[in-house]
Amino acid sequence: MKLGACAGCTALKKIEILAKTGFDYVEIGFGDMAKRSEEEFEAFLAKLEELDFKCEAANSFVPGEIKLTGDVVDYAAVTEFLEKGMQRAAKIGIKSVVFGSSGARNVPEGFSHEKAYEQLVVFLRDYCGPAAKKYGVNIAIEPLSTTETNIIFSVEDGVMLGRASGCDNVKGLADLYHMYNNSDDVDNIRKFPGEVIHAHIACGPTRNYPTPDDGFDYKPFMDALKAAGCERLSIEGRSKDFAVDAPIAFSLLKSLN
Repeated sequence: MKLGACAGCTALKKIEILAKTGFDYVEIGFGDMAKRSEEEFEAFLAKLEELDFKCEAANSFVPGEIKLTGDVVDYAAVTEFLEKGMQRAAKIGIKSVVFGSSGARNVPEGFSHEKAYEQLVVFLRDYCGPAAKKYGVNIAIEPLSTTETNIIFSVEDGVMLGRASGCDNVKGLADLYHMYNNSDDVDNIRKFPGEVIHAHIACGPTRNYPTPDDGFDYKPFMDALKAAGCERLSIEGRSKDFAVDAPIAFSLLKSLN
């Protein structure tokens, strides 16, 4: 399982730290990357080339202003966003895009959850899945904490939505922080071999970068991911001192991988 960590595409110093630490890749924000100027985008590509480092994943997919559920869904805007973003993703070498995007997917108050679910299926089946496949990209559906979303809470929810899309490049994701907060047993990951293709990790109670002495047991999560054949695991958490925290977390995860 490849190990990565999240950093913005303009956070070039952090990316340099990840490369020198030994991480396999950096995970950037998709929406942020898609709206960057050509100059900023090229500077990011140049840094990756300079470091001989990879960017294999992206999160923060669909911005909140592009609504995927509710009475009005602008599929022309969705199509335009996907095409520009996926073109850039392919140029970077991104393999998996994480579909969390609570602001875009959350069900509006008073709107039918059943209709909203079908709208997410339409988004994935008719727009997102095909656009991503055109550029060789997979989509990993991220369950989120109940404090952040009102639809798709568990690893099983994400996998089932991926299945409903009918797209072979749309699968599930496991995020340890969200699983902890939603009481989603990490052993549930084992039920879906080949269908949990990406994962996020942070300390369950604090969402901080993992450390050996934070009192949290990461081994069951890591073991479940390996049993399911998960391809990549990214640290997505808070850090007070990135240059210190990233190497410590990397060493811990490397020992469990």
